[in-house]
Amino acid sequence: TEPFSKARIQRWETDPIDPALGLPAKNPFIPSDFSLVSVPDPAPTKPELILNEPGVKLWWLVDSEFRDPRLSLRCSFLTSLVKKSVHNRVAFGLLRSLIYDSTAGLDYDASLAGYSLFAGEEIEVNGYSDEQTFRHSVQFL
Repeated sequence: TEPFSKARIQRWETDPIDPALGLPAKNPFIPSDFSLVSVPDPAPTKPELILNEPGVKLWWLVDSEFRDPRLSLRCSFLTSLVKKSVHNRVAFGLLRSLIYDSTAGLDYDASLAGYSLFAGEEIEVNGYSDEQTFRHSVQFL
C-alpha cells in the first residue's frame, strides 16, 4: 500500500460531495424509548377487553414476565362471510393484496427496525411499543 498523495487529499477536502452519496432518510420505525414496561400490581394474567363495539373488540395484555417494550397488533377477520362465496373469498384475497401493496414503501424500513407484517385470516404487526413507533405501526397496519 502507498500513502495518499497530498494532491489527492487536497482534492478530497475541496471537491464538492456528490449528493447521491448522502445518508438515507430517518427511519420512523426505530424507537427512541427502550424503557421497560411498568406492570400493574397485581400483574394481569389474562388479556383485558378494553374496547367492545359492534364488529370490533380490542384486547390488551402487558408482558409482566420480561416487561418487554414491544407490541403486537393483531387484526382478526373472524367472520363466516369470507367462506360463503367465491366472490367473498376473492374479495378478501384482494384486500390482503391491497394491504401488502399499501405497505410496500414502509416494509423495508420497518423490517430494519425489527417489525414484521403477516397477512392472512389475521393481519399482524410486531414491533416496539414506544409511542412514536406505535403511531407508525398503526400506519403500517
